Amino acid sequence: MLEKGKWIAVLLAVAIAFLIVPTFVMKVEKTMKKRFLSIALSLVMMLLLLPVAAFASDATPDGNWSDYAATAFAGGSGTKDDPYRIATAQQLAKLSNDVADGTSYEGMYFKLESNIDLSAHIWSPIGVYIWTIDNKTTSDPFRGFFDGNHCTISGLYVDERTTLNAAGLFGYIGVDKDGIEVGVKNLTIEDAVIYSNEEGLYRNEAGILAAFALTNPGQTITFDGITVSGRIITKSTNNRNKVGGMVGDAYRCIFTDCHVVDVTITGAGNCGGFVGNAISGSFENCSASGTINGSGAIGGFVGYSKAATNSDAAPSYSHCTADVAVTGYSWQLGGFVGSSLESSFENCAAYGDVTSTMNLKGFPPKTGGFAGENNGADISKCHAAGSVSAVSQEGPAGGFVGSATSGTITA
Repeated sequence: MLEKGKWIAVLLAVAIAFLIVPTFVMKVEKTMKKRFLSIALSLVMMLLLLPVAAFASDATPDGNWSDYAATAFAGGSGTKDDPYRIATAQQLAKLSNDVADGTSYEGMYFKLESNIDLSAHIWSPIGVYIWTIDNKTTSDPFRGFFDGNHCTISGLYVDERTTLNAAGLFGYIGVDKDGIEVGVKNLTIEDAVIYSNEEGLYRNEAGILAAFALTNPGQTITFDGITVSGRIITKSTNNRNKVGGMVGDAYRCIFTDCHVVDVTITGAGNCGGFVGNAISGSFENCSASGTINGSGAIGGFVGYSKAATNSDAAPSYSHCTADVAVTGYSWQLGGFVGSSLESSFENCAAYGDVTSTMNLKGFPPKTGGFAGENNGADISKCHAAGSVSAVSQEGPAGGFVGSATSGTITA
């Protein structure tokens, strides 16, 4: 039996063929009929093929890449001058399998050699992080450096609704030793589909590039020259989510020239178009565009922003933009940042509309064009250009900031 979408394609193609063929046939000599019939049949075949590709993007791939992993990389010894080379999806799956089995590749380097299509199977994230509500953890991070070599990964499909791992191309990236270079650079991920589920977890992380990135004090993880696009769909229960278009949960990470394009995020709390939870770290020349619909602290760029400890530097944002339509059943909702504690924002802009749908007695929403809540952040030379609205009568929306209890706002 053909799927519903394919039946529609067949009927559409046949209908067009019946309209086109008689028109041409009536206008030509008998000797030309075969030529136009051939053209019409070719048109039918083209129309049949187009919808199949369109519907395939929503279909669940067969099997998991972990079952198709290669036994070796394309070459290299893993050093900075001679990195492990990855040329196929099977070799990338080997990296995922190795890390899940406990090989962190600490201090090792990887480099993509070509574009990779992952659409054939479901992807298991590189690195595992699962923290359940009964306080059991599974922690197997990737501790190496991944050079995308300006290549593109397409067809990424991650479904962690049952296995509950942190969901993304990378599940968990971590650093625990000084002098180790860890991060990702020069990579594009196109049209990813990410499913995550908070049920049964103490916290749930999801992001197209990486779900969770964590370092110890004094260390950093670097992300440079990365562009991602796609969808993130989260099942939320107690709003213990950390979801972002680029990275879900980022501790002491440095992002430079990274961009999230036309992302769609639904169902999550504590989420941002670029990063959900930003704890210390810095963001420079980065951007996010798309739509978010969820609850909790939600921002067009970052959901929740604060310093990791009193001795850590506050997270900083410079020359970053968010063009994200933000809608939320939330009390910390902003065009750029949902909730900003110790943070600094300079020369940043929010262009998307912000809409709060929360209307609970005793819970005034904090809804602003740039920041939902400013509770200790320094904001300078920033602006918001979208429309802002809230249905609650207990807390009106603010054109720039919904609630400002401390911090500074200048220029």
